[in-house]
Amino acid sequence: MGFIFNLKRVLKPEVFHGHKKEKDFFEGWYFKIVDKDGENIFAFIPAVFLSEDESKSHSFIQVLDGIKMEPYYHRYGVKEFVADGDIFELELAGSYFSRDRISLDIDGEGQRIKGELSFSGHKPWPVSLTAPGAMGWYAYIPLMECYHGVLSFDHEIEGKLVIDGREIDFTGGRGYLEKDWGKSFPKAWLWMQSNHFEMSGTSLMASIALIPWLRGHFRGFIIGFYHQDKLYRFTSYNRAKIDCFTIDDGDNILLELVNKNYRLSIQTRADAGTGLLYGPYKNEMIGNVKESLTAEIKVELVDKGPEKVIFAGTGRNAGMELTNQKMIVD
Repeated sequence: MGFIFNLKRVLKPEVFHGHKKEKDFFEGWYFKIVDKDGENIFAFIPAVFLSEDESKSHSFIQVLDGIKMEPYYHRYGVKEFVADGDIFELELAGSYFSRDRISLDIDGEGQRIKGELSFSGHKPWPVSLTAPGAMGWYAYIPLMECYHGVLSFDHEIEGKLVIDGREIDFTGGRGYLEKDWGKSFPKAWLWMQSNHFEMSGTSLMASIALIPWLRGHFRGFIIGFYHQDKLYRFTSYNRAKIDCFTIDDGDNILLELVNKNYRLSIQTRADAGTGLLYGPYKNEMIGNVKESLTAEIKVELVDKGPEKVIFAGTGRNAGMELTNQKMIVD
């Protein structure tokens, strides 16, 4: 029965995985919302953090205003976090989060948010028995430091939020949804995401991280490019390769990947304005995650045979994080 229960969780990356955890565990969902005109960009992160030191265990909602580059950390008790283990649904200190809806009632130091948004037309990373989501077969390995799920590359938003007395209508805007859970964030990583390309319905998520493995580490990567209802996968587990990964003195990032049939080129800059978020490391939350929500990412996807450009364009309102640059590039 235990195996079947765990298998259910593996095949549902969106649900809460921490019901039997008491320490050395975190789990958080990342909701990114952008209004129709790109004038208001926010990230909301409801999460729980369980430390060996009970005084450091807590739940929280992080909020990042991507335009003003202002982060907020609203801390609550562990018992104020209530999540379902069978469906994606959680309540946290009066706020509610699910795949299809969030209802916010945040009254914290320096910030007041109230309102409700609904989401539709989700485009998740496909889940199958052999490849349960973005992690692929790595999702079955019980001792991974961190697991990752892409719950929606792109979806529609309807509704309004009142943020610090200002009503913002997000109807007609676009959303993105992912999550992380495990023991700790990696020592080094690069993460990028945009679903605001010239062609509607196109989205990119790229993550490269230093992954502990046995007695050493390896550079793992999960890159998904969603275009015209097709997901192009470039990952450590599907035999894709990183052909080029450089960051020059001008903060220009170049990432080129290849698999059997396609070549993907990604270019951006590491110097976009950032807000400082907190991330889980061992026994505490540390404020060292520099995130931008206003970066731009140039993407080119090429069919290798016959040589043909499938897509070339620039993603705006892009999320980007780069931590310990030298470790992840080398």
